[in-house]
Amino acid sequence: RHLQRLATSPWGPYAESISELADAADRPAIHTVLAWCRAWGHDREREQIARHVQHLVAVSGVSQRQFAARIGTSPSRLSSYIRGPVTPSAALFLRIQRASRALQVPAAAGPAPTSQGA
Repeated sequence: RHLQRLATSPWGPYAESISELADAADRPAIHTVLAWCRAWGHDREREQIARHVQHLVAVSGVSQRQFAARIGTSPSRLSSYIRGPVTPSAALFLRIQRASRALQVPAAAGPAPTSQGA
């Protein structure tokens, strides 16, 4: 139960109180578990960001190369965001979101109407 709470929120007040108790009881193994939970949480967050970036590029309707040019980065750097080894800065993540929204064609709009002569 404690491990589940630590894994769910390894940076929260519960984790901090567990850390303080570990210090008071001279239990360094608890710090090891807490460090593992934080690393695990960091990895999950990185994966979530990568999936979100991948989704935003996909729904934009353009190629990764075109999307990278739109946000001012290289295609290889964008690929590293999508694969997950690199996480974009907060500012770049906002730029990715804005670019994706700007590039999307509304589904309700459909193709432009054509005029037919009578």
